[in-house]
Amino acid sequence: LLFDYNIEYEDLGIKITIPAGWTKPEWEYKSEKGAKRPDYRFSSFTKNKRLWMYVYGRRVRAEYSIEDFMPGFIKYSSEYLDEMVMTEPMTIMIDGKTILKATGRRKEFPGMIYLYYQALHCGSMIHYTYCFNDNLSLEDESAKAEEIFRCIDFTDIEIVNVLRNHKDKAH
Repeated sequence: LLFDYNIEYEDLGIKITIPAGWTKPEWEYKSEKGAKRPDYRFSSFTKNKRLWMYVYGRRVRAEYSIEDFMPGFIKYSSEYLDEMVMTEPMTIMIDGKTILKATGRRKEFPGMIYLYYQALHCGSMIHYTYCFNDNLSLEDESAKAEEIFRCIDFTDIEIVNVLRNHKDKAH
């Protein structure tokens, strides 16, 4: 718990640093090296908080922006945040990158608040969820969640091997 954890997806131009104080990432799924559409899913936690990062590699053609995903994001976030959507899904800027964000609660964990983010980088979709006990400040925890998002280093790469069209997107 005393040092950062670095997770690097060189072929996708994404490096994620989990700050000190969080547990070593627990892998839910990790594609084989060289996969055409790599998927990576992991979680980490600290007292009263948990985060999940899902990276879906090479899913989106270059001509699309994150804003094109807002209709699907609205639908998915209302299903995921099945107890209550506290803020309408919106776009925000973090270090010059446009991100989709929703805030709410889930039935299976009623004492928790979920911040759900979605970003797009060079054809890959990044889903980031940060949840915390509802006795903590939403404003403070949003700032902490977005500080962790700033720990993602995005390097521009050529978009190759994209296998889906915009109309086919499941995420």
